[in-house]
Amino acid sequence: MKVLLIPAVLLLCLLNPVAAAPSSARRPSQTSLKATFKLPVMVAGKQNGWVLAAKGTLVNVDHVRREVIQINLGGASAWVKRTDTDFDQRLAAFKIATQKLATATAAQDAAFSQKEQAAAADFQKQHDAFDNPLNKGAYDQQRSVVDYFDRFGRRYHIGVFGLRIYD
Repeated sequence: MKVLLIPAVLLLCLLNPVAAAPSSARRPSQTSLKATFKLPVMVAGKQNGWVLAAKGTLVNVDHVRREVIQINLGGASAWVKRTDTDFDQRLAAFKIATQKLATATAAQDAAFSQKEQAAAADFQKQHDAFDNPLNKGAYDQQRSVVDYFDRFGRRYHIGVFGLRIYD
């Protein structure tokens, strides 16, 4: 049962675009504080004091909920209101930058597609102009070879390994 369950879970995770992208690709990873906060310091799983985070301090964002976010400052973490940080402004700017990146990527893809189509058309044009080597020499149907003549007038044909075979 475990053998079948693990591939199914992996498949669902790979098909879900939100699960496939890391959280840093969906939201800003840092924010700035709008107020002063006391963050608890934990040592060996027990609270051992407080760290004072001043207004304007840049902190890491660990988790995001609707109205609160979990911030982390050097290992000390706490849940704070989103309005007490500039997370929403950074999120708006992040979404605009992501949209611009998606537009630029789409433009690059379109340009690449045009170049690829032009290259395919050029290849097809060259392929259409290809002249069969059988049309260049005297084709001997009994021996199934094309006879050529070297600069000395000797007749030869090309063997299996590309060597000249003189008659």
